Amino acid sequence: MSKLGSLLKVNLIASIGINKLTKEKSSVERNKSIFLAGTIVFSAIMFFVVAILYFELLAKGLQQIGMLDILLVTGFILSSGMIFFTSIYKAQGTLFSFKDHDLLMSLPIKKSDILISKMAQLLIVNYFFLLFVLIPSAIIYFRYSNLSPLFFLNLVLVYLALPLIPIVLSSILAFGISYVSSRFKYKNLIITLGTLLIVFLFFIIS
Repeated sequence: MSKLGSLLKVNLIASIGINKLTKEKSSVERNKSIFLAGTIVFSAIMFFVVAILYFELLAKGLQQIGMLDILLVTGFILSSGMIFFTSIYKAQGTLFSFKDHDLLMSLPIKKSDILISKMAQLLIVNYFFLLFVLIPSAIIYFRYSNLSPLFFLNLVLVYLALPLIPIVLSSILAFGISYVSSRFKYKNLIITLGTLLIVFLFFIIS
């Protein structure tokens, strides 16, 4: 396995927390990890079900007024917004303030491989989030419209491409926030306020 592949594997394992489930010696901590993992899985399933019900109700209303296409547009907008905001938050710790920075920089690994692995980690996280917004809206849209199965081929292409632009934009903004906050004493406070300000401005512009 290449160094880039190894880095990506380690990053994903660390972010998911598999090591805590398999290698934790303390039974108390292991049980906490199992409980947390179960809660996350249950919450994800419930969120998916709620999203299906939401888009189902929305589709019925839009179909009556002949504007069903808005359902898919709504899915795209909600997905892009979710990716944008979560990436601003995640990019701080994933790209600019990751805890293993000193360790990785001391290893015989290209800096480009480290950056690519971190970006890939951020991209994979957002692909996971897309499952709960874009996919439900697409499924309901297909159900209420007369489309061929080729719709799902286009959906796969959109699914793969949709996070790219929001991630790039949010990473640039996250870098700007990190750069400005590094010049202040209370760095974390500046990062939080900067992120909230961007969200606030986004809603005002909307």
